[in-house]
Amino acid sequence: MDPTYNAGCRCGELQYTVSHSFGPVINCHCTFCRRVHGAAFTTVAFVPRASVAWLRGEGDVSIYTTPQGNKRHFCGRCASPLFNAGGAGGLAAIVVGSLQDSDQSSS
Repeated sequence: MDPTYNAGCRCGELQYTVSHSFGPVINCHCTFCRRVHGAAFTTVAFVPRASVAWLRGEGDVSIYTTPQGNKRHFCGRCASPLFNAGGAGGLAAIVVGSLQDSDQSSS
């Protein structure tokens, strides 16, 4: 049985759940991630997009579509990045920092 992870934005307006074990966990250091996160990299975990479900605030999510066609989901109130979806394979890249309990990222 797959674990369930709860995640959301800093202000609590948006909350979502991931009901799948994490696939590869990587530190992305592309120019876009470095600029969005203001850091040398951001840590993301890959899961099937279908395993991501909104618990609260879906109508208030802000989405930025990159030139490559990926959709970056973030909170329009506090600007917290949540997850990225699109591209090949039907995957979502969960921003590990959006997990409610950071210890969950090592499960």
